[in-house]
Amino acid sequence: TQIGKFPNEDAQSLVFDTTNLFERNKFSGYDRVEGGTRANVGFRYSASFDNGASINITAGQSYQLHGRNSFATPDLVNAGLDSGLETDRSDYVASASLNNGQGLTVGIGGRFDEKDVTLRRGDLSASYASRDYSLSGSYVFIEAQPNYSAPDDRHEVNGAASVRLTENWRTFGSFAMDLEYGTVYRQGIGLAYDDSCFSFSVAYYENENRYTGLATDSLLVFRLGLRTIGDYSYSYKLDGSTR
Repeated sequence: TQIGKFPNEDAQSLVFDTTNLFERNKFSGYDRVEGGTRANVGFRYSASFDNGASINITAGQSYQLHGRNSFATPDLVNAGLDSGLETDRSDYVASASLNNGQGLTVGIGGRFDEKDVTLRRGDLSASYASRDYSLSGSYVFIEAQPNYSAPDDRHEVNGAASVRLTENWRTFGSFAMDLEYGTVYRQGIGLAYDDSCFSFSVAYYENENRYTGLATDSLLVFRLGLRTIGDYSYSYKLDGSTR
């Protein structure tokens, strides 16, 4: 009954797909929580083979059975609207992935309109990992979301790589590109140290407006991890602010 009456700082993003289909609370943080009575219906199939290969397939749908639909109730950032969960009968979600047992994984997934089964969000991904390096890439289609100030369909490509320099040191980088406007709106590069009980990384990220390509901000991000204790991160905007 208090939906939208309190600030929402840590649950502003919401992507409904097979990774959270069976979750009790599909919001990404603690400031928003599912209410009412909901039934998550679907299936999950997994198979493993002698050579280390595996297959995973998941599909299903979610139903609001009773009470107020939290995803249909707007807050200051409209979390939940256009998510596919705002109707009593949600969109369909499905995904499949294949691991060949040699470090290569490919996957495909989508969210389909609950009325006419048109594609509302889809992704195609591939990754490869070995002891010395890892590569990953994905293509994402996102239908227009006017509630999030995105009036047009989006087509995005994301990529990331990591290369081991020594036993404990590695360098990494990533980028995100909007194919519709031809802009690389996020890119970053960094250096990391990892051992059995300690990890540290420093990275530089640059963000741009996806429509104009003009720089919006630059960040230095420091991360420190102590096994069994936890992780700490610190971000420094190059205009002098921190977060």
